[in-house]
Amino acid sequence: MGTAQQEIPVTTKSFLKVWIATAVAGALCIGALSYTTLQSLEAATRKQCLQHDWPVHADQLHKDWCLDNGYKI
Repeated sequence: MGTAQQEIPVTTKSFLKVWIATAVAGALCIGALSYTTLQSLEAATRKQCLQHDWPVHADQLHKDWCLDNGYKI
């Protein structure tokens, strides 16, 4: 005779706990990634404004944007 396989009951309560834990972990990962990306973008913008790293023909436009948004030029 063969061996009988036991089915593991999946209850709604245990499924819900796993789903919530997965959702929370995913939200934390997305939050951390967003924070890191925004910090990197902020640093690059600050550097660009300080170094005037843009085309010469758009100099005044970029300077105005930097000053309007609180960056030193």
